Amino acid sequence: MTLDVSTDKEYIYNYLSDENGKSIRLLTILPGAAADPVFVKIEEFHLDEDWDLVVDYVALSYTWDSPGAEKRVHIGEHGEEGFMLVRPNVDSALRKLRSSADEEHHVVWIDAICIDQNDDDEKMKQVAMMGEIYSKARGTVIWLGDADDRTELGLRACDVLAKAYWKMTYGDEMDEDAAGSGTDSWETESTDSMDIVGMNATKTVKAILGDSNRSRPTSKAKGKKRKREDDAEKERRRIREDDLSSLL
Repeated sequence: MTLDVSTDKEYIYNYLSDENGKSIRLLTILPGAAADPVFVKIEEFHLDEDWDLVVDYVALSYTWDSPGAEKRVHIGEHGEEGFMLVRPNVDSALRKLRSSADEEHHVVWIDAICIDQNDDDEKMKQVAMMGEIYSKARGTVIWLGDADDRTELGLRACDVLAKAYWKMTYGDEMDEDAAGSGTDSWETESTDSMDIVGMNATKTVKAILGDSNRSRPTSKAKGKKRKREDDAEKERRRIREDDLSSLL
């Protein structure tokens, strides 16, 4: 992707045209090599009464308090619409999604970019719609950062907490698999899919239980490690109470 340096200016949002709060922005992650800057296209989509969209998208969930210098995301095929600054974890999540062979991971709703963070009125309206935004997404990609030496422990914690959440909410009468939640729906066999999360910030486990509960089947993205579904039960048995306490 070639950057048009003549448009080295900050991106200016257009107002959402639907004053009744029935439209959202979605971004399309444009192709690029691993080391290339991130280029995206931002478009407005109008929603009907049934919240039907003409395009499938995934919702991206992530941690807000990411340390490090902000990164530039360029808007437009050549950055002609300007750039915006995002936290490092947003940049790394977009890069990971860009590398996915699944093109359906390339159309994304992410609050940091799809909501004008400087427009309090818009933020209020869009935040009120987030339940619907997540529920109508084809899935939620949860990005917790690149894998580190605590990743496997974090994944086991997610396993345990997800099962505990469903039992607390629905009791023994709700079958987790039938409900479309729990860790089984978080994992896929495809090596091209975003199937596992990096675990750097434990409090994000709480965000997982909130955001992923709203949407359809959830994917998880991390660095390069993968955990197979048939290990899930063994992993749950292995996790100890002091391990979980050390995370929290």
